[in-house]
Amino acid sequence: IEKSEALVRILDGLRNLGKTIILAPGNFEMLRPSDVHYLEDARTRGDYVVIVLGSKWKGSKTGRALPVRVPVKDRAEVMAALG
Repeated sequence: IEKSEALVRILDGLRNLGKTIILAPGNFEMLRPSDVHYLEDARTRGDYVVIVLGSKWKGSKTGRALPVRVPVKDRAEVMAALG
């Protein structure tokens, strides 16, 4: 089973148990207070929060695409440490 298929099975099982799953997409390259508030809010809205880490590119306020410098593995480690 691919990891994505395993995740779908887990999420389907939780839904079948009546659990609410909240998706929280974001880049989270630099964890800011607003990111923490966003995740805390997501946590209050459901039983489980699935954090969806952004891709390799993110937009800047000027509209230019900027490369993400923090690898997804490192960002996932930081997200997991938040509990």
